[in-house]
Amino acid sequence: MRSSKYTQEFKDSTIQLVMNSDKSTYQIAQDLDINDKTLYSCQVQSKNVPICKAKMHHLIA
Repeated sequence: MRSSKYTQEFKDSTIQLVMNSDKSTYQIAQDLDINDKTLYSCQVQSKNVPICKAKMHHLIA
């Protein structure tokens, strides 16, 4: 099993940023210099942010 490149603390704080920001998930990923698919994956794993909402923001932005 591969260990994660990002700590759980980083993932949790990033998800909080997504939930509390007006920016799209895609834009937040760009700002943090991480792949947007990585951030979407964190969202799915955390189950705190609906992925469909995040993708919709990406399409609107």
